[in-house]
Amino acid sequence: MKKKYDVIIVGAGPAGLSCAKELQKSDKSILLVEKNEEIGPKVCAGGLSTKVFLKDPSLEEKVAFTFSSIKLSLPGGKEKKVNHDKPFVSTISRKKLGEIMLDEIVSDKIDVVKGSLVEVNEEGFVKVNGEKVEYEYLVGADGSNSTVRKYLGLKTEKFVLAMQYKISKIHKELELVFDASVAGSHYGWVFPHEKFTLIGVCGSSDSLHPSKMKEALNSWMKRKGYSTENMEPEGAIINFDYRGFDFGNIYLVGDAAGFASGITGEGIYFGMISGREVAKKIMNSSYECKGIKRILKIKRVQEKTLSLAIFLKKISPSVLNLFFRFVGFCFGFKSFTRIAVRVFC
Repeated sequence: MKKKYDVIIVGAGPAGLSCAKELQKSDKSILLVEKNEEIGPKVCAGGLSTKVFLKDPSLEEKVAFTFSSIKLSLPGGKEKKVNHDKPFVSTISRKKLGEIMLDEIVSDKIDVVKGSLVEVNEEGFVKVNGEKVEYEYLVGADGSNSTVRKYLGLKTEKFVLAMQYKISKIHKELELVFDASVAGSHYGWVFPHEKFTLIGVCGSSDSLHPSKMKEALNSWMKRKGYSTENMEPEGAIINFDYRGFDFGNIYLVGDAAGFASGITGEGIYFGMISGREVAKKIMNSSYECKGIKRILKIKRVQEKTLSLAIFLKKISPSVLNLFFRFVGFCFGFKSFTRIAVRVFC
């Protein structure tokens, strides 16, 4: 590690790795710092939009499963199969995704430091495990509890809590659960992976208290025949409180910027796009970041839908369930399915 770099990226998740990969095209000196000893592993359901394949075709052959249909579990025990004319979602473990993306980093162009804490409390400098390092540009890709975001003085008031169990049984279908008694105004999931299945829910402070969320998840799993005996769920907080990404020579990407979806909690795709876009901005100050403008437009639509769901739940959970049943009915129309896939996947 040197004393000065053109760009320091804090965090080696999908956003930070995408930023580093794009910056390799420049002649800038780059330091990528990850607080964990291993790059990749994180509490995450591992849902990946197949839109990523358009930007990074190498990922297509490395995902666990790819789906062109999903099963919806609706209030009252009703189920509905939704089919799309092409694949729209895949699953991949965060460990594997991190390994794949790290392999694309050229070691002689980027210094990668793992197992190192970063302090940001002085303009133009960070401390990496207590050692002072100077930067021209700083990129905060350090997740929902971002140190760089805190340095910028940005609040985080909108967040999603995700909670899930890992079970050894491998499912063939991807399942989404829309039921106010299970996940409030949000949703639950059954995501198949190569050697396990992740079953969980997400919700905001407007949805369910964590203890109630765990109770609802356990109850739903029991009804479906899944045992949680001697198991504890893993959890994560996901920031979707977007308050900007460009702060002069400091940038925020991925969950650190609040680019995650407020309604689905999904952040991999938005993280990868924002990381790549910020890299282009650093390489060319006149770059307009059209990709970020596009994902912000999608976020606005998603969060208007979330606001509607929260409003309906406040009226009554049964009213929200009527809305979920109506949405399930609408998925019987191909045109609605295409629009929903484009906006939410």
